[in-house]
Amino acid sequence: MPQKQYVLPVLGAVAAMLNAVTVSAQNNTGGSSATPSALAASAPTRGTVTVRVRGLRHDRGTILVGLYDNERSFAKKRDPLAGAEAPPKNRGAVVVFKDVKPGRYALAFFHDENDNKQLDTSLWGVPKEAFGFSRDAMGKVGPPSFAAAAIVIPAGPVSVVMNAKYY
Repeated sequence: MPQKQYVLPVLGAVAAMLNAVTVSAQNNTGGSSATPSALAASAPTRGTVTVRVRGLRHDRGTILVGLYDNERSFAKKRDPLAGAEAPPKNRGAVVVFKDVKPGRYALAFFHDENDNKQLDTSLWGVPKEAFGFSRDAMGKVGPPSFAAAAIVIPAGPVSVVMNAKYY
């Protein structure tokens, strides 16, 4: 029983982390393509990251994706480097981040089924909507670490697949 008391509050951390994605996604008016000022200076050594979300239960709502460039912002569940959103289609979604500087990044998404711009949770903080992380990383009790979810983005086009998780 003590384990459940420990696990449930940590699940709330997953919700808090994924809700942080909405801040950036709401500020992005470019549809499903994110080019925030931090990434805007285009150079030949930059790349495009195409994120494919799959395994959704239905096509209602919006998919919100956050791109994190460091452990601190990923761990603190806020300040993603960039955010993007897309409507689901065929139980999946695609968002594109353009002009991404090569480096190490982690991605997080959630399926905002009711378009209220937040990850809905139970009274215990357990997510009611789908979520996921790059590399399909999962923490033992809560969100994964940046290192567990991090991927290396080289110059040029990259495709990342994230599978929806449900509790």
